[in-house]
Amino acid sequence: SAVCCTYTQKQVILAKDHDTGLDATIFHNDIRAYGKDFERFYQRAEKLDDVRFIRSYVTVSKEDPVTNNVTIRYSTLDDGVKEEEFDLVVLSVGLNPPKNVEGLSKTFDIELNEHGFCKTIPNNPILTSREGVFVSGAFQGPMDIPESVVSASGADALVGQLLNARRGKLSRERVYPEERDTSEEEPKIGVVVCHCGANIGRVVDIPAVVEYASTLPNVTWAGENLFACSTENAQQIADAIAEKGLNRLVLAACTPRTHEPLFRDTCR
Repeated sequence: SAVCCTYTQKQVILAKDHDTGLDATIFHNDIRAYGKDFERFYQRAEKLDDVRFIRSYVTVSKEDPVTNNVTIRYSTLDDGVKEEEFDLVVLSVGLNPPKNVEGLSKTFDIELNEHGFCKTIPNNPILTSREGVFVSGAFQGPMDIPESVVSASGADALVGQLLNARRGKLSRERVYPEERDTSEEEPKIGVVVCHCGANIGRVVDIPAVVEYASTLPNVTWAGENLFACSTENAQQIADAIAEKGLNRLVLAACTPRTHEPLFRDTCR
């Protein structure tokens, strides 16, 4: 598998987050950390307290009938053959394609490779055996989320090439309400605090910030969003501006370098 080493390390890191007293031993015949930042992930897991990486094949020696603990037999160059008891053994297995993949391939008339994943063109792994059908993500083969996103962007670009001749044919110019001068109006301020998933929400008490903001002078409305930049939440902000008659908006969210144009458009 292309990702089983790294997802095992991730599971160990998450397990240690939930139980700091956990002892974990990872047996392996090789650490394959060739993906972007995979090596850094391995180093992070290796530095955790009570986490061991042991290079050795293992066999299950016996199971205690009373405790159900499992004894693992392994060998190292320094200590030779050893046995050690564990209360939980987890297998790190490779990834297989989903069971319905053959039906999917028949539906779109595309070929599969010998492992059951989508057969791709060697010099462009986004191309399939059928012209005009592109593949991205784990249907190419086991891969992590960032690589899946990159391949999806590549597929999107190839689709754009196919549709180039139709570009702009169905586009319409956006129509905005007429702007009004609010400089002389009494401020009616709206405050939106974004969780940004867990990026902001795990370090800032969002509900407390919203509650405090609602007590400030001229604040007519205060609310929170999990992702203020999403289409649904942006529409909710626009609706609140219209319903509450807001003429000022304070939005606490991600960097304005990337999100300011979106929120300006929402306000318009």
